[in-house]
Amino acid sequence: MEITWIAPFPYVRDNTMHTAPWISELALLLTKNGELKINIVSPIPGLDRVEVLAFTPSITIYYVPVVKNALDLLSLYQIRIIQLKKILFTENMVKDIIHLHGTEHQYFSSISAYKKKCIISMQGIMRECSSTLKQLRFYFPKYHNYLRNIASWSLSSFYETNEVKKNKTFTARTHFDTSYIKEINPTADITCIWEVIREEFFKERFSYNKKYLLFVGGTHPLKGIDRVLSAFSVLKKERKSSSLKLSIAGFINPLVFKNLLIKLNISKIVENDIEFLGYLDTLGLVSAFSKSYVLLHPSYIDNSPNTVCEAQVAGLPVIATNVGGLSSIIQNRYDGILVDNSVENLVNSIRELLDDDHLVNSIRINAISTARKRHDRSIIKDSYLNLYHNLYRNI
Repeated sequence: MEITWIAPFPYVRDNTMHTAPWISELALLLTKNGELKINIVSPIPGLDRVEVLAFTPSITIYYVPVVKNALDLLSLYQIRIIQLKKILFTENMVKDIIHLHGTEHQYFSSISAYKKKCIISMQGIMRECSSTLKQLRFYFPKYHNYLRNIASWSLSSFYETNEVKKNKTFTARTHFDTSYIKEINPTADITCIWEVIREEFFKERFSYNKKYLLFVGGTHPLKGIDRVLSAFSVLKKERKSSSLKLSIAGFINPLVFKNLLIKLNISKIVENDIEFLGYLDTLGLVSAFSKSYVLLHPSYIDNSPNTVCEAQVAGLPVIATNVGGLSSIIQNRYDGILVDNSVENLVNSIRELLDDDHLVNSIRINAISTARKRHDRSIIKDSYLNLYHNLYRNI
């Protein structure tokens, strides 16, 4: 069977793109024994021609050109949709099954004529992300950037709603994305399949040295770095003699970061107390986990963040806000800590883990057990193969 995926697979010449490990890891898993051939179509803004990469004998990557962002938005994404549709048909890329990874990029609008053999895997939910972003004006020093992001995400939300309404077959992971699909499309066929976690995290990655708190998300507005900085500032004032440090992974916009420190009135945080890790590959994230005592994930909205799942698999305790789908991943005080939106409760939870070794060990043991079962590769593989074969038989 030959499957066409449309997914944000990182472009080999652009090291600023997200590495999207859930895409490559799943493709490698499903093609391991030769049952499938997968063609991954990845739209790349500004590319001038189709580029083909033989990733493995069973996986081929097609980087396809689409319009750049400004013109894309002005056309209400119609240029991009038409470009992708044309390339898919002229290059004969529509195969036995079409599997779309995410609803953020209007993939379905390019292949809607083939919806009977289409699967959509939910990632983020643009309706909720767009609604949340409107409350985060303080993340945008320049007002026109804020307006552009609101316009872009709101338009994506509009397309997402219409595409979910028209498609039939979905994969989801949490109560959050499942409820969203059912609300928009009550007759949809939904299969729960969790993400593939990189094998490097199936070893314990945790430090009993209570020195580093880890945050992964950079200055992305939805990830909650403002809450992390506020909480860290409180803890440093409390524990002046402590060597406690904050490690921050992900892209940092210097202007956004500086403005946040000023807005939060915590500009006196000593630079030596914060370690900026930048974008991390697998080994970099493994290293960061291995020296950390807790992962902080106080996001404003999320579905099933891979970083949280990877931390649980690796036995690194997680404190996360109880938003979106996170309560499908974390059972509070059993295999992680869930907090509300207040910085005060985030501080209290960090303080508790720093002071209660028994609770930390209990959370670590339970998280490893539940997360490794949840992300069992054989179950994930069988679930996808069954889904593909059942859909193919019923086309």
